[in-house]
Amino acid sequence: MGIFEALSRALIERGRPIVSWELGDVGGDRATFYDHVSSYDEICGRIADALNALCRGPCSAVSLCNGASILAQIQRKALFEIDKSAIVGPYFHLANLDHNSIYEKTLMPLLAKAGEGSAAAAKMIHKILNSGQASISSRKDQVVKAHLVSPDSVLAYAQALVGYRQRDELDLIGELRGKVALFYCLDDEAVSHDYFLTIAEHLVEASRYIYRSGGHYAVFDDSELVADVVNFLIREEVYSG
Repeated sequence: MGIFEALSRALIERGRPIVSWELGDVGGDRATFYDHVSSYDEICGRIADALNALCRGPCSAVSLCNGASILAQIQRKALFEIDKSAIVGPYFHLANLDHNSIYEKTLMPLLAKAGEGSAAAAKMIHKILNSGQASISSRKDQVVKAHLVSPDSVLAYAQALVGYRQRDELDLIGELRGKVALFYCLDDEAVSHDYFLTIAEHLVEASRYIYRSGGHYAVFDDSELVADVVNFLIREEVYSG
């Protein structure tokens, strides 16, 4: 279950059925979900169609990063109610806000070149991600990089990002319905603090839970954050944060 394994197991142990959709390695051919879609809109459409076929009654949702954007798009098309949404490291593309995260300053310029069709940039990104200690990287590192397992996957991912970055999703934030909780680590490498605050300001009724550390992928192994997400989804309150 990849990035959401600890959270999924915790919910299953409490008797909650799980539908997990991750965009990493989906087969032995090292292809990823991004290799099989041509645009961000197609990503959202495929997930919405699959969930409409599976979900019958009210359910809860958990998203990471721009999964928040995908979740809002799904709610426009959903034939079922999403009564609670736990959004970790929330991200929507905001065209008029500078993004100051480590990810944006280092990896994003190369991804932009790859998205324009530069195979050399795609190979460079793949080489960077698989250099040094990558051969003995932690399980967390392997899972995080699962959607960039080959130069072709990098290229496909980057091309999906190009179309995504051409829109302004400020209004889309308001499409999130039901109870919403935002979970954010101050050392998030991908979503800068000003981005988080802007998103939170447009979700005035959302609960906010801030952590000093844990990074963008804290939901993978941060027991406190995982417990808080579970408590939010199962109960009305969260006990720590």
